Amino acid sequence: MRSSKPAAAPSSGPSQCWRSAVSCKAAVAEPWVWRLWRSSSGPARLARGVLRPLSWSYAAVVGLRANLYRSGWLEAKSAGVPVIGVGNISVGGTGKTPFVIWLAENLRKRGKRVTVVARGFGARRPAVIAPAASGSHQAAAEWFDPQRARTEVPAEMPDEALLVALRASVPVVTGADRLAACRTAVRLFSPDVILLDDGFQHLRLARDLDIVLLGPGERQARVLPAGPLREPPAALARADVIVETAGGGAEPVMTKQAAALVEWPTAKPLPLERLAGARVFAFAGIARPWSFLEVLDACGARREGFRRFADHHRYSAADWERITRAAAGCDWIVTTEKDLVKIRATAGEERRLVALRIDVEVERADEIVARCLSV
Repeated sequence: MRSSKPAAAPSSGPSQCWRSAVSCKAAVAEPWVWRLWRSSSGPARLARGVLRPLSWSYAAVVGLRANLYRSGWLEAKSAGVPVIGVGNISVGGTGKTPFVIWLAENLRKRGKRVTVVARGFGARRPAVIAPAASGSHQAAAEWFDPQRARTEVPAEMPDEALLVALRASVPVVTGADRLAACRTAVRLFSPDVILLDDGFQHLRLARDLDIVLLGPGERQARVLPAGPLREPPAALARADVIVETAGGGAEPVMTKQAAALVEWPTAKPLPLERLAGARVFAFAGIARPWSFLEVLDACGARREGFRRFADHHRYSAADWERITRAAAGCDWIVTTEKDLVKIRATAGEERRLVALRIDVEVERADEIVARCLSV
């Protein structure tokens, strides 16, 4: 699905700062593998050439698996209710989590009972996450434990799943076996529709609609390990709706923008203008932190330092001590919403801590939502 509407012109206002195509003033280096995939240098091209036979083998295996499901040799199982998949064909972030939040909110506002099913990276066991009634960065959780239920939020609670539950006010069921998680969701919540987060490659579970988010240059990229793709671009033929993210094409359908600052621990929204001219220390444990830093710079923050953690990192008290020590003298300690829900156990009452809230704007939104309502 592509938009016929011209892309909006970039705005210089803080609320639109994600759209500013600025470079980080002191950008964090991309991981070496991303530099290898993107660089036009001779050594990078040579390395990609060496890896290309492995990519061909990987693509052949992935294609064979897809053909086995398409031909009926392998059977996709039904969850018993309509399932809408939201996924991509690449590794790393393309905005799936904010898009799932946006879609869940829109379906819920139209009277649908929505449950999200996700992999739940970082959790040692499957979990059910119920949205918090208080609106704070806390949530009720119940493990799949036949002996007893737990209502506290364990330290290993999956970060993205918890963020979806808090932002969209819908239940989230996590588990590596997505079919079992969907059936648990049906048993516990009787949803009208299930949103399957990062489910495009999960062919074992039948979907009624597949939405794929397509990032910049992915139609021309190579599959792993010579490129970032989990599947060849030809796999997009399975998608019912293709949503191009900002920069993904001449007419992007989805753009991300910074909407507000989220204050810790109250979850109170603060205006982005608070960052203008302020001394800021930033930290993040996400796949592509350079885009987060671009937002800070575009909003006028004076970035005094940045500490990067691995994606899905579990913060310890020692981590928080190092962060606060590095942030001495700064006005704000800024992170992502995903990191904010992970660091809640160690952050105490640090009032300088805020998170950037990212919202999405989707062109042809009514058409996409109507397509989802029709399943």
